[in-house]
Amino acid sequence: MPITMPPLSFPCLLSIPAIPQTDCPLFALLPVEIRSRIFRLALTDSPDPRKQRYKARRTYNRPGHSGPLRAYLELLGTCRAVYQECWFVPFVKEQTFWLCREWDMPLQHRVQNILAKLVQAFPEVARHLGKEKVQIDGITIFSRAQSLDEGELIHLVSKLNPRRLRLIIRHTDWRNWQHDHTLYLRGSWLKALNKALSKSSSLREVQIELESLSRKREQVDAIADQMRRRWFFGGEEGFLYASSMSVDNLSYQWSGASTWFGSNTWSRERWIRDEVAPGRIDYYVTVVTFKPEARIQQSGGRVDDEVKLISTSSPMQEKLFELRVPKHHKAMGCSRPSVRQKPRVRKPFITDNDVSFDPMDNVSFDPIDSVYMSSSGEASLRDSSEEESEEGLWD
Repeated sequence: MPITMPPLSFPCLLSIPAIPQTDCPLFALLPVEIRSRIFRLALTDSPDPRKQRYKARRTYNRPGHSGPLRAYLELLGTCRAVYQECWFVPFVKEQTFWLCREWDMPLQHRVQNILAKLVQAFPEVARHLGKEKVQIDGITIFSRAQSLDEGELIHLVSKLNPRRLRLIIRHTDWRNWQHDHTLYLRGSWLKALNKALSKSSSLREVQIELESLSRKREQVDAIADQMRRRWFFGGEEGFLYASSMSVDNLSYQWSGASTWFGSNTWSRERWIRDEVAPGRIDYYVTVVTFKPEARIQQSGGRVDDEVKLISTSSPMQEKLFELRVPKHHKAMGCSRPSVRQKPRVRKPFITDNDVSFDPMDNVSFDPIDSVYMSSSGEASLRDSSEEESEEGLWD
């Protein structure tokens, strides 16, 4: 989510009626529902061309997140009529949160308490919309498995009332990924989340993305299969389930399961154990989508009987939400899984507006690190001069 947030509504702009826009096709020809969709698209977060893209060795550099985003709020300053119809949109559009360690998230998310700003704005937005509470379009959450167990996701969902929840668990978010342990999710938080959702839920869809190394594809698929048969979420109109048929879980451009490539240097560690080629790790991602059973049946899918039984049982057994892969999967034996990159002393440079500023940037150049992640998810070579010219470096 971008740093840019609009101020709360200006009373003078809302209290005085707008001049009739009879000569403007946007207002004269289009119904308000169409205008609303246009305004929402115009205020959607977009890449910020003023900022450098995230460096290849950052764990948050990934398809769809190759650089900072920002909200272009200039639309709100065009005229009073436009402002009165859409001033609140930046507060209810989809938001992104990172429930992880500071070095695993973009800088702008480390220094801004976005949740507090949104919650502060909600009472005024609710009054403007004539609703008891505000529902936002959705939230995308990058989360460590440990953060889920600590209940941070429950706090966000209860505060923001999203219609859509997208949860992403990256390779470095799994427990003990450094030691190549088999994948598992405790799932104990799911019982508490569903208890909160049973009181008030605005959810219409949930997507969970599971990412790990390509050689762990069988483990990822095993976790996803168990998730489809055991997990569910309380929705706005009943329970949300995942289809037991994989075709119904193809949810976005890489069709539910995809491999992408990126740099493999994190915290100055090069994880040679996981390389498939010098400087490259292949990742496997699968997506599990939860939605109302009626929608699943409309698309030709079906819900497993096991999860329907679990969702209606009382009391719910937390043990059923725990997901583990079969015991025959073992860690890869490797006497030296990673090597430490040597730091390089460089002239200090301090900048106020460069979001790529990071103490970890002070590492020696290595041809390995010239593998750069493009926005399309394809690996490409990055010239060393570009690395040298980047600003925001420590001694």
